[in-house]
This record gives sequence, C-alpha cells and structure tokens, in this order.
Amino acid sequence: MFWSCSYSSLSDEDAKKVYDSDRTNDIHMEIITLAMKIKNLAKEGIEINLDPTCVALFKQAHDEAWVIKQRSKTEIAGHLSRGKW
Repeated sequence: MFWSCSYSSLSDEDAKKVYDSDRTNDIHMEIITLAMKIKNLAKEGIEINLDPTCVALFKQAHDEAWVIKQRSKTEIAGHLSRGKW
C-alpha cells in the first residue's frame, strides 16, 4: 500500500518561532542544570559548616537556585501548553 501525504510549508515567521522556541527551551534546560549544580555545591558548603557567614551565604544560594530552577520549569510548561516545543 502506498501512502501519500501533502505537506504545507511554514511561513518564514512560523518557522522562526519553531526554531526560537526550540532554542529557548534548550536554554531553560541548561539554566535548570546549572541551578542544580549551584544547589548541590551550596549543600556541600552548608555541610562543611565553616562559619555562620559562609553557611548563611550557601543557604541563600541553595534557596535562590531552587527558585531559578522552578521558574524555568514553569516557563517550559507554558511553552508546551502553547505548542511552543
């Protein structure tokens, strides 16, 4: 059996949106990866417990990295819900 399909090409504007969406999703994934690295390093610094000032800084970095990660995850979910994948 032979299947035939007809493909309609995307306009230049729509093709750019597809490319840009793919790229921004990749950027968000890299941000998530980096945030997790910061979170893990900060956790190590907290465990070393050198002095209260260091521990406070590491706790702040840990918490901020989590927020950054969650923001990027939320944005990716938004992209997917709008067909930007």
